[in-house]
Amino acid sequence: MHHSSSLDRRSVLAALLTTFTAGCLPVADREFLAGQDDSADDSEAAASSGGSPAPAEEPSADPSAELREALDRVLSAGLARRLSAVENGAWQVLHGILAYGKACRIEAGGELVPAIDYLLDGGSLAGWDPLPGDLLGDPPRRGVRFELEVGSMSGQGHYDQWLAVLSQADLPAETPLKIGSESYTLGDGLQQMLWDIPRNLAFEYSWTLIAATRYLPTDYSWPARDGRRWSIEELVDSETHNSLTQAACGGTHRLIGLAMARNRHLEQGGNLTGVWLAADARLREQIEAARRYQNSDGSFSTNFLDRPGWSSDLSDVLRTTGHVLEFLAIAAPEEMLRAAWMEAAATRLCEVLEATEHVELECGALYHALHGVVLYRQRRFG
Repeated sequence: MHHSSSLDRRSVLAALLTTFTAGCLPVADREFLAGQDDSADDSEAAASSGGSPAPAEEPSADPSAELREALDRVLSAGLARRLSAVENGAWQVLHGILAYGKACRIEAGGELVPAIDYLLDGGSLAGWDPLPGDLLGDPPRRGVRFELEVGSMSGQGHYDQWLAVLSQADLPAETPLKIGSESYTLGDGLQQMLWDIPRNLAFEYSWTLIAATRYLPTDYSWPARDGRRWSIEELVDSETHNSLTQAACGGTHRLIGLAMARNRHLEQGGNLTGVWLAADARLREQIEAARRYQNSDGSFSTNFLDRPGWSSDLSDVLRTTGHVLEFLAIAAPEEMLRAAWMEAAATRLCEVLEATEHVELECGALYHALHGVVLYRQRRFG
């Protein structure tokens, strides 16, 4: 998917598409949580309050097989969490799509429907607000703009985030997108994104890079609304040298955008020279930081990649270890995914996901962790 050796996500998800039930909480578990204290001082206390039951069959003696089974269990449980067009916003649903792609479903109008189809067909959802944009190109077509709603926890929280998420679901640029009675395409959103680059006053190009390199060659350049030419290489250079500690989620999104761009560059026959060599060096440096600051229980630092840190709060562990594993599953060399420290991290994340299976979780942290599991499962086991 992000490396030439990665298999299509759908081959992994086919086995996970069991009965889908909705937010970031399984339907049946709402009754379970009534009267329950879902806090935990450590992973053992959380697990005893409601983890998944052990499989009926005898556990495998092969540690790698046990890890694969654990990955599959948490992915199946994550897919069974309930998402609703009434109760949830685009922030929650798009994060679900990030993890599960076309397999993600949403409860709308009394039935379960594919979340991507619901949104692109004009479905109503708080925070999902594609708007007609500028007339662009020759012949001219009207672009599609997704407005920024920072801090709303329902709308788009980062520049170009929605297009980046949809691009990772293997949707071609020609995919139709409805706004009212008018039909557009994801490609119209891409063109508007490129034209609007100068509006990104935060210089936050993490999601821009993901979407751009999904659909365009990595040597691509274009004119933008400020009258000058921009390029993917310029965005890579900016992201390579910008702060990680001041960026979202400890800079892991910035690194994910860089890693996806680098991987695509190599897939297209590019060489690691110039800005690409600098980006690769930054990625390798941060991979080593993840290993260096890893905790003895396998979790990654609760200070992300900046310094050591540990917490007994499983929501903190989920957010940090989930994001870091997601980054590593994209950026690390394939042989590194088999290393003991990487398997320990994946195992610990599975333990946290199982311990919090009956707990309503913040959807961003939950689905980034599950996306990391999907990517690690693909690259580690196929």
